[in-house]
Amino acid sequence: MITDQKNFGKNMKENMEKIKNEIFVIASSSDSDQNKLEKLNQMLAGLNPLENSKEMFLVCDAAIILADKMGKTEMIAQLFLLKAKAEIAKETFLIHEMKNLTLALGWFGFALKSEKSRYDQLEMRVQEIWSNTQKYINTGFAYLNKNPYIGPAGYCQKMAGEIYASFYLQLKLYHFTSGKPWRAKISKYKLVRFLDIDDLFLLDKKSRKRTREVRRDSLKCFHEAIKYYNQSKAWDFLAECYISLGLEYHSFNSPIRSKISLYKASILIKKYKIIGLDDRLKSISKMPLIGSDRD
Repeated sequence: MITDQKNFGKNMKENMEKIKNEIFVIASSSDSDQNKLEKLNQMLAGLNPLENSKEMFLVCDAAIILADKMGKTEMIAQLFLLKAKAEIAKETFLIHEMKNLTLALGWFGFALKSEKSRYDQLEMRVQEIWSNTQKYINTGFAYLNKNPYIGPAGYCQKMAGEIYASFYLQLKLYHFTSGKPWRAKISKYKLVRFLDIDDLFLLDKKSRKRTREVRRDSLKCFHEAIKYYNQSKAWDFLAECYISLGLEYHSFNSPIRSKISLYKASILIKKYKIIGLDDRLKSISKMPLIGSDRD
């Protein structure tokens, strides 16, 4: 186990050095700023927020410097939203560790001072990530408002919707506390989840209010993105947005709305002969009516 951890740390360090070198090569090349920016965007396309959040930050920061130099405020907006997505992705593992420390049946307190210290560290980091995520979203939209092109606006709204959806799921886990087993058991019944009342058995009133506000923010952003894509007749982006919305509705235990969103995506794909989205649409469509891997 120790050897595996050392190898993992070594691989991460090597990957970071590789990314830094690639950025340096691009930045110091004789290419035009536009070509440099395009190459950095290609690098970002190959990175996963969940696995490569630190690498994404490096590339985003380098791209932001170039975009600022070129006066591309709409590009800066998108890059800050990408930073927000990479930031929020860090948090799931931290919250799971917090729950592992506190959710044992009959748990009354920390058995060791080291456990309490670790929990406090995790709590501080989680709050910091939430704060940073919102800061990046706010900064992104501040730049977008300087040059509110429809295309970038739709992209930023869609990404914000996805970020808030991740935040919602994290909050549900964060606010969940151990209690009477029968409450947790009832909350798992499909009918209870279908009626969207499972939170009544899992969360207190204050926590329910907060999570539902975040869910509303997510849906509001998605619907704004749909409006922009309709205005610009960007049918491929609109179809992709409906697929993402269908996935989030599924995570929110709204199966009927999820099916409607996916149906709208399928209509657009057929009508405008959009390629590259069929596999994702089929994959999400095959998810069970209630519950998913994202829960």
